[in-house]
Amino acid sequence: METTSGELTDFCVTLTPDDEAVARAGHAIQQRFTFIAEQTRIDLLTAVAERVQKLVARGSGRQIAVMIAVEPDALHGEVTDDDEPSGRNGARFEIPNS
Repeated sequence: METTSGELTDFCVTLTPDDEAVARAGHAIQQRFTFIAEQTRIDLLTAVAERVQKLVARGSGRQIAVMIAVEPDALHGEVTDDDEPSGRNGARFEIPNS
């Protein structure tokens, strides 16, 4: 899916659950979401960082998937280390798109 400006709206990145996972997720989001408002991007970075850190700290050893979809009114996302999206280890979030 694309925005009216031609930006792709769906995003997924897989992270190794280590001490660098939060930084890698943040870098990928900064690179990918240049077209959204700065405050919205900061809120997105915070939401993802908190969830990635919790999964790393839990120590399951499974890969962490960060999935984000941009809709006109909100960013919908999930951070999970489960094999299935929306599984028991997933943490969904929604951020208003200003």
